Amino acid sequence: MALSKTRDGIRKFRDRSGLNQVQLAEKLGIVQGNITAWESGRGTPSFQKAKKLLELGITVEELFGIGYNEMQGLIKQSALSEDSKFDLVMREIKDMKGKFESLRSEVDFRQAGKPASQAMETKLAGGVG
Repeated sequence: MALSKTRDGIRKFRDRSGLNQVQLAEKLGIVQGNITAWESGRGTPSFQKAKKLLELGITVEELFGIGYNEMQGLIKQSALSEDSKFDLVMREIKDMKGKFESLRSEVDFRQAGKPASQAMETKLAGGVG
């Protein structure tokens, strides 16, 4: 959240709604000091209180200091980032699986009494051993 825009947005919402700090605090189930802290930039609403503010009618722009479309863009970027992370992890797992298979083949050859170099030559030639 953009702190200065959030504090201005909460104040703007209160003015638009005709609420003073005490009335807004009562609607949120908190003390007036929390509202004062938010509006002075000494704090920000918790997720639960931000959700309640949205339910009371504060706009996304007032609460977060950015417009709805910009917020949607950030959400989409975040989702893409998570997909990218998943893809990266899956590639790493496949690489690790390939390395494991290679090591397992080497171990199998050694257990069969063949030297590692012969095991690799057999593997490269497409043989089993």
